[in-house]
Amino acid sequence: MYECKAGFNVWRALKSLNDFFDEKIKPVAQKHGLTVMQLKLLCTVKSMDRATIGSVAEHTGIAAANASAMCKKLSELGYLIRKRMAEDDRVVCLELTSNGDIAAEEAGERIDGTYKDDVLRSFWEKLSIEMSSRLEKSDIK
Repeated sequence: MYECKAGFNVWRALKSLNDFFDEKIKPVAQKHGLTVMQLKLLCTVKSMDRATIGSVAEHTGIAAANASAMCKKLSELGYLIRKRMAEDDRVVCLELTSNGDIAAEEAGERIDGTYKDDVLRSFWEKLSIEMSSRLEKSDIK
């Protein structure tokens, strides 16, 4: 029977890391009346030069239809502006409003602050060492 301990452990570690960051930004999301996923979407838009629904969906790992519905809701809440491109009206470009920018900035500050967290730094170092070790072993075979 095939054992997938190494892959499963990496997957579990990455999920734990994702959950850790979700908990860090959850207070910001709640403050603004948003879900954590909505806040992640705003942060993604903020980090991109030219955000479209498709590119944001790809970067956040959600289906384009879900991203579209989420963007519509964020627009209704006053966090996001959706604009159809003149050249191709199938493409919807996204811009943050001042409220969206404030929420994304606050989340970014919370995330940046975690890098000062010794527990996270230790976790990341252990994960990096483990992944490097496993990659070196797999290169030998």
